[in-house]
Amino acid sequence: MTHAWTRISSPGLALAAAAILAGTGCNEETAPRPNTPPETFITAGPVEGTRTPHHAEIFWRGADVDGTTPHYDYILETYPSTVTTYAQITVQTPTADDPRWVRIAVSSRTFVLPADVLRGARTDPPPLFFDRWHTFFVRAVDNDGGIDTTPEARTFQAFTEAPSVSMSAPTVTNTAAILPHTSVMHWTGIDPLGSVGDFQDPQSARWVLLRATLDGMGQPLGFPDSLYALAESRWSPFRDWNTTDGRTAVLRNLVPAGPAQQAYVFAVQAKDDGGAITPNFDRASITTSNYATFIADGTLDAGPRVTVFVAHTQVDTLAALGGNPAPFNVSTTADSAAIRWSAPDATRYGGQAREARYGWNLTDVLDDAQWTAWSSTSRAAPTRRLSNNDAFFLQCRDDLGRGNHALDQVTTVRIGIQHLVQ
Repeated sequence: MTHAWTRISSPGLALAAAAILAGTGCNEETAPRPNTPPETFITAGPVEGTRTPHHAEIFWRGADVDGTTPHYDYILETYPSTVTTYAQITVQTPTADDPRWVRIAVSSRTFVLPADVLRGARTDPPPLFFDRWHTFFVRAVDNDGGIDTTPEARTFQAFTEAPSVSMSAPTVTNTAAILPHTSVMHWTGIDPLGSVGDFQDPQSARWVLLRATLDGMGQPLGFPDSLYALAESRWSPFRDWNTTDGRTAVLRNLVPAGPAQQAYVFAVQAKDDGGAITPNFDRASITTSNYATFIADGTLDAGPRVTVFVAHTQVDTLAALGGNPAPFNVSTTADSAAIRWSAPDATRYGGQAREARYGWNLTDVLDDAQWTAWSSTSRAAPTRRLSNNDAFFLQCRDDLGRGNHALDQVTTVRIGIQHLVQ
């Protein structure tokens, strides 16, 4: 049997067949749906247009209808010091490709904000606040790399108090201390954060030493006014507070040995992590005395003091510089000598004295081989049988905890011991 094929000639049937083929064959992929950009919301932190302490914690979150927001970008814009009010600020949203955008994977951060402009006068009653205006921008980044094209922003004024500094030994508030030609200034400080009860250490400190003329009451003429007018170049560089140089200053060879005297004013300022610098120079309070007067006297000994005990005889020494031993003579009928000494003391000029060494019958005090090793713990020499004439030598040296004997001042004591034969 043969079959006859019939040709379909109807246009409507042809279109229907084409539609069926298009819906079921050819394996063509559906076009991808475009990514929807995320949105960003600041949820907590400084209120728009208000003041906040310069350690400011800001919170935000993202929302993405077709994904997640694993990252965020932010920019912190700090305005010039000439911007003093909120009304002066016109917020300019950064462009999408601004190189200042910082990418992070968290939804909050505590920012340490610049607050380094003193708005009022130094004569205003305390506390004196420093501030600076800022705008914080943040945008969400979704899991496809899409960014929020309309970042959230918050404009506010960060403020803080500058650190308070106080001088400590060897200077005394409102009294001109008399010190040897090389001395060490010490100070302490505290930095309020702006909110009640919150404090930290200052970030750094700097100092200046100026010659002074004292009036009949022992007060420096022209101070503290001359400190306010002082050029920046006269100050030392700021040093990290957590280093020895951040809380001490070594003042060397201020006057020559002899009858020379010279009055000085020493002043110190501290800076916090917001850039605020101690604004006032004050000697009235023991907690805010950040400048002091002293007299460098060339007749005073420079070096640690020590008391030496020979058997039961006490010898109180005046400090003698290394290489120039001051002789003390002791006579005893004992056949042997037991010698001990006190801990060396350098507090009168702000130093630290931790080490001593000794030797018997030295021919050259500059020859290290004739001495015992330096020790910070030994306070006695072994009992020694005496000959007709012996000489005991003791040296003490000062330091500042730097490990390199920064002052390099040595006291040498020589004690001649005469054995009296009974």
